[in-house]
Amino acid sequence: MRKNIRKKTRLTIIILAASILALFICAFNVVDRQIWGGVAFAEAIPCPMFTSPPGSCNQEYYIDAETLKKKVCDYKNSSSLYKKEKVKSKDFTDCWGMLITALRRTKVDTKVPDSGQAYQAPKYFSKNTDKYEVIKGIKSTKKLMPGDMLFSTKSSNSHASMFVGSKYCGCKGGVISASLGGHGPKCSSWTKKMTTVVRLKPAVGQLVESPSDDEIQELLAMAKLSDFEEGN
Repeated sequence: MRKNIRKKTRLTIIILAASILALFICAFNVVDRQIWGGVAFAEAIPCPMFTSPPGSCNQEYYIDAETLKKKVCDYKNSSSLYKKEKVKSKDFTDCWGMLITALRRTKVDTKVPDSGQAYQAPKYFSKNTDKYEVIKGIKSTKKLMPGDMLFSTKSSNSHASMFVGSKYCGCKGGVISASLGGHGPKCSSWTKKMTTVVRLKPAVGQLVESPSDDEIQELLAMAKLSDFEEGN
């Protein structure tokens, strides 16, 4: 009986020690690729020091952005689906309406207002910094990430669209948008007037502090001691 208890204790300590060691190594690891829905960006990023499933040491999945771009792709591929889910306050061809609908139907943001024009939208996002990051002065697509919402903030040339990634959803230009009075969601390209980007922030889980060297050694010593006692 005592032998079985010692076995279980030893196994538990070993698993705990291994888990903490893995987390410790992971926290200081650096990966050279970040995966966004099948599109890889060659970019060195530090491994997140938190646990937030889904996610891991070598990949940080931005679930909200992934969900959002997939929904916009669905709208591009099925006008009947978009007509069914579209917010009533916006026309089928409204560019801002497409993003509002996607945000609401995916439940990424059910509180986004369904009124106003595209150039006014960044003001709403800038007030919700826990969820969004507003980036101004974008001059090319080099720093864009799939799921980024793009805006022209000039009232005379107002427009909104989504960057989904090169060739995603059959879009060579990497952008999906609608155009008021012209067409519903379809493939398009980034233009110089789209200088403001709204990016969803990743969900951050519970912070986990890295163990100290002394704590790691103590756990390993406990595991060895348990193994020694079982042998006796």
